[in-house]
Parts: sequence; structure tokens; C-alpha cells
Amino acid sequence: MVSSNLHWSEKYYASAIQTNDATGYYAYLPAVFIYHDLNFAYHDSVIQKYYNPEKYADYRVTYNGKTIDKYYAGTAFTLIPFFLAGHLYAKLFNYPADGYSLPYFIAINIASIVFLLMGLIYILKFLKSYGATEKASSLILIVLVFATNLFHYASSEPCLSHIYSFAFISAFVYHSKKFFSGLAIKDFLFCSLCLGFIIFIRPVNIIVIFSLPFLAGDFNKLKTAFNKLINDKSALIFSALITLSIAAIQPVIYQIQCGSFFVYTYFDEGFNWTNPQLINFLFSYRKGFFVYTPVALLSLPGFVFLWRKNKFQFYSLLFFLS
Repeated sequence: MVSSNLHWSEKYYASAIQTNDATGYYAYLPAVFIYHDLNFAYHDSVIQKYYNPEKYADYRVTYNGKTIDKYYAGTAFTLIPFFLAGHLYAKLFNYPADGYSLPYFIAINIASIVFLLMGLIYILKFLKSYGATEKASSLILIVLVFATNLFHYASSEPCLSHIYSFAFISAFVYHSKKFFSGLAIKDFLFCSLCLGFIIFIRPVNIIVIFSLPFLAGDFNKLKTAFNKLINDKSALIFSALITLSIAAIQPVIYQIQCGSFFVYTYFDEGFNWTNPQLINFLFSYRKGFFVYTPVALLSLPGFVFLWRKNKFQFYSLLFFLS
């Protein structure tokens, strides 16, 4: 919280809301609750008050002749209570109630800290489910926050999706493991809820479902859980409805914006599957995983111990990370 306070100056806060992807993730909130305009006609006049040419990136694209947001609305959806609190504060204390003044940024910054803590709580529960001691769990959480990008995103870029994805993925992982251990339908339903938000926030993160074999622990547990769900069709259908009802919010927004349920807003951007850039991904000075998160190198010896202890988990984790 102290580190976040350092960014609550007038010089910084507006740039944080209008920096690169953050602009688009956040834009849904003022569009819906203040300007009632999901085609963002208001944007140019409002943003001029806070415009920083060095950091600003336009989030708007044109589809079917309509202006739409390039980014998904899931992050904004999770921020609604905090945004409304900031909006109320702005009105009560004579700040510009335009969605971009200081109270809104402070509210969103608080939201990022809340979701960081939510994710850490679930990670702590997850570690304890494997029998980790208090000291070991505390050390892992400290490393996770301060030796990865989590601290930066929570304190400096609260409008990006990463912290909110972290929170829901952490909850999904914990309740998935708990479901495989006890086969309680409530855990499975909670996983479905989390998966809906994971997709809504950042659809590509649906790949988290490939971690399920590892979380099951062995093939027999995976098979037992699968059979239970097949035999309990009502729970399976209800869980699918939970996930789809959340994930479907984005297509509904697209329909309102441009008259089409399914839109690929990145146009010519995408993945080149025939050229995976594995070495650059791991060691590039620009975005290399081990360059920017060197502490991850400490996890590599763990694969040796995992191979010796549980080959099913070894192969399933290797598959997931690949």
C-alpha cells in the first residue's frame, strides 16, 4: 500500500490509466457508468485533459463501421465496485466526475492490491494442501510477489489484466486440487465460476485447464473425478452454464457495440505457430522469462525431484508448461 501511495500524484496517476493496454481495459467503466456510450464518442474530448503523448495508446478499432474497444471487458467487470466507489468519492468531494480524475485511479489501485491479496491467499491455501510449512509458505509468497512482476503490476499498472487473472487462476487451481481430493461438487462449481472470469478477463488463459492432470496428482484420481461428473449430469450442466454465462458477457457487449457477437479485434495481430521463438521467450533481453524473472531458474531442479516422486505429475506439468 505504501508503494502504491507513491504513485498517487497528479503527475503519475492519469498516465497509469491511459498507458498502452490499460486504456482499453479501463475504458468500459466510464463508457457504461458515466457516458452511456459503448462506441466511445466521448473519449477524445475527455482524454485531452489527461493526455500524455509519451504513454497514450488508442484502444479503439473500427468494425462494421462502428467504433469498439480492442480489449476484453473482463478486467473492467471485476473493477466495477471499486470504480463506483471512486465515482461516488469524486462527486462528494468535488473532483471531476469524469472517470479519469484522481479518485478513480486510487480506487483502481486499491482494487489491484485487493486482488493481489486474494491470489496470495489462495496460493497459501494451495501450498498448505501439499503440506508446506508456515516458514516455507511465507518465503514462497514473498518471492512470488517481489521476485516476479506481481509487485509491479499491483503497485504501478493496476489497470492491466495480470493481477486479476492471477487472482482467479489461483482460486481455480486451489479449488481444482481440492475437488480432486474430496470430489465435492461445490468445489467444481467454484472452479467453473473462476474459469468463466479467467476467460472473460483474458481468453487465452483458458489454457489453465491443461493443468488439471497435474492438479489431480495421478491418473486414478483424474479418472474418478471424470466418472463422477459424467454420472452427475445436473452438476456438469450447471457448471457449464456458470462458465458460459460469464464468458458470454463479452459477445453481448460486441453485439451492442457493432451488431456482431463474435469479433476478432486484433485483426492482423496473432501467433505464428510455425515459429515459436522458444529461445527468445526464455532468454531475450526484451521479454525473456528467465531474464526478467531469474528466480524461476530455481524451479528447474524441482523437476528432478518431481520425476523421482511422481512421474504422472512430471509429464503432465511438462506438457502444461510446453
